[in-house]
This record gives sequence, C-alpha cells and structure tokens, in this order.
Amino acid sequence: MLALPHWQELLLGWLALGANGKHPLHIGEQIIEWQATALPDGIWLVLGRDTTPEHNLTLALADSRTRYKELLDLSGDYMWETDRTGRFVFVSTKGLLGWSAEEVTGKRPHELGLLATDDLSTPFLTQVPVQDARLWIQNKVGKPRCLCISAIPRFDAAGAWVGARGLCHDTTEQIDAAARLAGARLRARIISHISHIMNDGPVEDREFNTVVRALTHAMSAGGAAIYRRNASKWELVASYGSQPPETAVVL
Repeated sequence: MLALPHWQELLLGWLALGANGKHPLHIGEQIIEWQATALPDGIWLVLGRDTTPEHNLTLALADSRTRYKELLDLSGDYMWETDRTGRFVFVSTKGLLGWSAEEVTGKRPHELGLLATDDLSTPFLTQVPVQDARLWIQNKVGKPRCLCISAIPRFDAAGAWVGARGLCHDTTEQIDAAARLAGARLRARIISHISHIMNDGPVEDREFNTVVRALTHAMSAGGAAIYRRNASKWELVASYGSQPPETAVVL
C-alpha cells in the first residue's frame, strides 16, 4: 500500500481532531487553506483555497515595511502623523526632538511646546502642503532647533480635514556651521581691509579714520570706534558711523 503524502497525513490528523477553523498546509511551494464541514455517516466535506499569493504579498509588505523603517532610522529624519483632533497618532521610533515616541503619541503639538518661533504656523496641523520649509522650534529641554519640514494634509472622502503627516530633519548643526563659516569669512575680510590700509607703513592718528571706516564696512555694522589707553581711561581716537561715547569703560 502506498504511503500518503505528508500533507494528506496532516490533513487527516486535523480532521480527526474535529477540524476546527481553517487549516493552512504547505503543499510544495503552495499554501492551501483548508476548511471542513462534517456530513452524516462520518463524512467530511473538505474545501481547499490557494492562499499562496496572499501569503507572498503579506511577506513582501512586511519586508518592505522593515526595510523602510530601518532606512528611516538611519536617515536621522523624524516621521509623524496627526489625526482630526490634532493629536499625534504615529511617530517614528526615534521620537521627536528629544521626546520618545511614547511621550509624543496621543499628545497635541502645543501640549509638548511644539510651537513655531517665527511666522510659519505649526506644520503638524497644516491644511496645505508644505515643502522643505525651515522652522525654528524648541526641543524637549527648551533649546531652539531648526527643522527642515515637508508635510501634507489628509482629507476624507467628503473633503474634511482629518490630520496631516510629514517628515522633518534637524538642520541646526548645518545652520551653526554656516554661521561659523560666515564669521570666519568676516574676520578674514576685516584683516584684509586693515592689512591693505597698513601696508604703506605705520598708521598715524589721522589714518585711523580710514581704518575704522574699513572696519565698519567689513562688518556691515552701523558704526565702529578705536580707543587708546591714556593713564586710567580709554580715549576716543577715531570713529565712523553711529556716535560713540567719548571714553570707553573696560569691564
């Protein structure tokens, strides 16, 4: 007598146990979902449905979600979503600006102090698309952070607003680096101006007027002044622009 295929043995074993619910079995590369109905005289009506495409699609979706989540965690971006009540219903695993995902979920932006410090309203409740907007917002410890934000509103079938979702990246370090670079360039401009003026020899008192004027223009300032120490006080030597005090006080 030929032995039954392994899947048939499993199916018969399931029937012997009462065949409760649905019973998926692997048959080669296929997954067949079985459902059985008891008939008179100990007979079973067994129906099978090929669920292989559904199973493969579920695995592909799970793999895609895992891949996307891992890439998002590596990117340094924050991902979020709010609902029609303005509460966060989703935040990426790294949280948001120092708050954990658990601390943010279920809260409204203003409850966390996530309010804009400039004229742009909070993007977390936006009703219009926002693309690469720069926004200063305080983080959990109260320090201002510059975010580059893209967000889109969500609407239901009737056109009613039901929340928003978006992505933001903390660009504070880049902003600070740009400011430091601008400062370095400004100092270089000042040194260049002064060096150019002093190349011809010692600077006389009257020539300090030219120096201080160059300093003012190099720093894009409203005015500048040069003082000389005389005994116990500092006396004004030259000035340009805004009226400076006659004497300087060293603190």
